[in-house]
Amino acid sequence: MFHKISILFLALCAELVCAEGMEFESTGGASFLYYLTQGNRYSTLPPGYRFDFSLDNLLYEFSAGHAFLNLANSTVISRHDTSLVQLDKIRYKLEPGFRIPGSRYESNILLSHECFHYIDRERNGGSVFWNTAQFNWGTRGAYDHNLVARVVQHDFQLRNSWDFETTFDAFFFGNAIYWIDQNHDYRGHVQGLLRYNWALWKSSAFYADWRHDTWVDAHGKFQQKGKLQWNWILLSQKSVGSLYLEYTYLDQNPYDNEHTLWGVGFRIMH
Repeated sequence: MFHKISILFLALCAELVCAEGMEFESTGGASFLYYLTQGNRYSTLPPGYRFDFSLDNLLYEFSAGHAFLNLANSTVISRHDTSLVQLDKIRYKLEPGFRIPGSRYESNILLSHECFHYIDRERNGGSVFWNTAQFNWGTRGAYDHNLVARVVQHDFQLRNSWDFETTFDAFFFGNAIYWIDQNHDYRGHVQGLLRYNWALWKSSAFYADWRHDTWVDAHGKFQQKGKLQWNWILLSQKSVGSLYLEYTYLDQNPYDNEHTLWGVGFRIMH
């Protein structure tokens, strides 16, 4: 019996070793958003600007997929009558995981650590952070690391086509270990993305996103967030620039609230 188990274990190890091995491929981007409106439900500081940065790093390739590490940061900057720029909060993510690509669909299994740090003011109880086990699945075009390659390579199947992606998060919670969670009572999260690829031309493209989030807390109460975004892509050989307009028609989340805010921005993706 032990001999059979050893053979199965060695076969599994051989399957992993037969992969191509280490890989160092990164995709990502940066964006700058200017809020056109100034209302905010959950902050004493009016919104002004947002700077986002993300990096998706492939680390190791197996026969079944890729081990990766995602890094993301979002800095919210306020503006008002007495100061043109005042730092509000920094939100960052650290996400190790495993990606399973397919010819049409893609899925990711990962651990997500997310934290909010407030800058120019104190917050009672300190920063907010959580850790989740996450699974997402969707068409390949719904993921930005695939969208860039398809647009740059002029995949004309993008014209008048649809993409979607669904994300599920289960929150870790409890008082046994300090760094599991702090200052929140979330238990679950679902996000849906629907993307319409309208047109692809020689040097530009256009697509629109509808994104909706739902959180559930420890008391069974729900919070919703819905956002629309229109994107005009300007092409280059290996990366894309995008001008975009977005509108958050609903936001009940207190930690990074954008309720009824309009914004216009510029994004670079590679």
